[in-house]
Amino acid sequence: MHEDAEYLLEAIRAGASGYVLKEASAGRVVEVVRRTLCGEMPLDEGLAARLLKRLASERGPGGNGARGEVCALPEGITPREAEVLRLLARGYTNPQIARELGISRGTAKIHVQNIIAKLGVSDRTQAAVRATELGIFQPRG
Repeated sequence: MHEDAEYLLEAIRAGASGYVLKEASAGRVVEVVRRTLCGEMPLDEGLAARLLKRLASERGPGGNGARGEVCALPEGITPREAEVLRLLARGYTNPQIARELGISRGTAKIHVQNIIAKLGVSDRTQAAVRATELGIFQPRG
């Protein structure tokens, strides 16, 4: 795929479950397919970071919390779900979220499912993008 954040955003909005760059090795492509089949949303980390920074900058100044800080939650999102959403938007998998927050993998998965439903999106990648668009947090700079 293309190395432009705009293409990644279009793919996510179209419902992509993963994104791999054209120059990726065959092994990397296989890894992305396997992770996608396991319910993960693998993205190129550098490209995803550029996209999140761009979305955050498009919101402009004012109304934003400190970097990485949750500043405004959509209706129904609990503080714990906000913590999960922050990690999800940073690219954490459910097992990584579970370890970071000291919860079970199953609990992490349920939180992610609840977040997806409450944000009205279809997958975790769209939830991460939506969180940035809503100004819930700003990615680390």
